[in-house]
Amino acid sequence: MRLGLKSSEPAGSAEAGPVEGRPAVPPPVPVEPIPWATGLTASVMVAALTTAIVILVSQALRGAYGWLWIPANLALAIGIGPALWLMRAQPFWRWIVHGVAAGFGLAWISLVIGVVFRVRGG
Repeated sequence: MRLGLKSSEPAGSAEAGPVEGRPAVPPPVPVEPIPWATGLTASVMVAALTTAIVILVSQALRGAYGWLWIPANLALAIGIGPALWLMRAQPFWRWIVHGVAAGFGLAWISLVIGVVFRVRGG
C-alpha cells in the first residue's frame, strides 16, 4: 500500500497507475530549440569546402583523362549518397548533409557553366 492512497480508493485511480484497458501515457519529451545559426554556419562552410573539392578534382580529372571526369563525378555522388541519406535524420549531421548536397549542386552548376562556355582553368 502506497502512502497517501486510502484503502477505499479503487486500484485503477489516477494516482495508482494506468486504468485497465488504456496504456500508460509516457511523459512528454522536452523539445530542444533548433540551433539555426550554428547549423546554417556549418552548412555554408561544408558547402564551400565540398564545392571547392568537387571542382578541383573534376578539373584535375578533365586535364588528365578528358571526358571521364563526368562518370567519375557521378560515381562519387552515387557512392556518397547512401551515407548522406542515412545521416540526414541525426540532429547534428543533418546540417552537414545539407551542406554536402548544396556543395555538390553548386559544383555541378559551376562545371556545367564551364563546359558550356568552355572556361579553361589555370
